[in-house]
Amino acid sequence: MEISTEEIDSGAAEQVISLLSAKYGRPASIKRGTVRNKLGGIFPSVGAIWKLKGAVISFNSPADTVDKAKLRVLHPTRWDELNRSAEKQSVDQLKDL
Repeated sequence: MEISTEEIDSGAAEQVISLLSAKYGRPASIKRGTVRNKLGGIFPSVGAIWKLKGAVISFNSPADTVDKAKLRVLHPTRWDELNRSAEKQSVDQLKDL
């Protein structure tokens, strides 16, 4: 399952992470940083992953554009498939250099 949001700011993203942490505990991983849009604007970014028995929850803000976020709830097998696919794409891109 995947849910995308419209018009989320960094404060709201941190609130979502706080609420998910209250419900599911500390994330297995969390990364904070910045992203740059095509016009050179810099925006805060955050991504967090909770690995639970029977599910993986991920939250990323921004996602797709700087004012959207994405929340995913996946079966661990599907999560592993997506990660393997992403790793393969990265390796293939390196081969093209």
